[in-house]
Amino acid sequence: MLRWVFIICCLIWSNIAFAKQRVAVLEFRGVGMDQNILFQLSDEARGGAREGLPVQEFDITSRENMKQMLEDMGKDLSACDVECEVELGRVVGADYVLSGTIFQAEGTYILTLKLHDTMSGSLLGQKRIQNTSQVQLFAKTYTVSKSMMVEKVTGAQQTNSGEMVLVTFTSVPSGEGVTVLVGGRPVCSKTPCTEKVPAGSREVQVLRKEYFPWIETHTLTAGGKVEANLKATFSTLNVNTYPTGLALTLDGTAQTIESVVLSPGTHRVMVNDPCYITEGLELTLQANDKQSYTIHPKPRKSGVNVVVYDSNKEPVPAKVFVDDRLLGEAPLRTVVPLCAKNIKVEYGGASQSYSLSLQEHTVKDLALRLR
Repeated sequence: MLRWVFIICCLIWSNIAFAKQRVAVLEFRGVGMDQNILFQLSDEARGGAREGLPVQEFDITSRENMKQMLEDMGKDLSACDVECEVELGRVVGADYVLSGTIFQAEGTYILTLKLHDTMSGSLLGQKRIQNTSQVQLFAKTYTVSKSMMVEKVTGAQQTNSGEMVLVTFTSVPSGEGVTVLVGGRPVCSKTPCTEKVPAGSREVQVLRKEYFPWIETHTLTAGGKVEANLKATFSTLNVNTYPTGLALTLDGTAQTIESVVLSPGTHRVMVNDPCYITEGLELTLQANDKQSYTIHPKPRKSGVNVVVYDSNKEPVPAKVFVDDRLLGEAPLRTVVPLCAKNIKVEYGGASQSYSLSLQEHTVKDLALRLR
């Protein structure tokens, strides 16, 4: 009898000792958002959470279980607040609950991830992700969800016992105004920098004004290097013209468009020159874009009707040049640019030049005489 009691106790102790912890990833919420996008974001978060947690120690609650529990509670997740999220996590037996809310502003998706401890109800971590691309948003959700699990849930198991190591942090762009955080604590206010930080697997954040946060989990070792490539929240635009130097407007404002910083979205560039037809480009720029364009506008047109006489007032087949470009022989009726400046005629070794003053869509009669 005592033997069986001992065996049963051992089995109970074994189940307690090796009981897995559970993480619940709630369905993401977003007013006016496509349900397929919300489902995909939730799945990316589940995948990231699964990747960041040891399989033998943690379970991830499935979407089906979450849905059933929600129905049993009579809850509508779209109206679920923090208390509801924590309560739902407790009902499904989760130790931690990960939730997400998303909205769109000025063409940019803004997603907020929250990780709660269901036992205490405390907020363990919160991350914001911004991107104009759905595909990049999905990838970032996976990465950030994984890093939150590593840093906030298994961080104590994956780091060593407080050893400090020298690590170099670099970024593009670099310089003043770049903040580096390790495990949520600032270590640098510019890059590159070399600082003592706790060894082991740590979440590294690199922040700079007007750039998206860069967040990755790295295993920090002595002499290690972390390189961050920051993506701008703005776009940069260059526009030239051919011929060069023509006046331009950007969204209705006259200006030179050389490395102009713009917010993502649609912008219009127009040629604003009296000698050329008003035309241009309508551009849709994404965050971190660096675009260059050349506009080839069409000149406005006028016309000339040229007759050339010699010194005896007899018509002659003189060559006709407009702004040094040969157009043909007189008599000549042809189209020329509105802003053509000069006409020259040549015949029998004699030549004569005249200034032009033309009107658009009008043919000017020119009776020219060689002297």
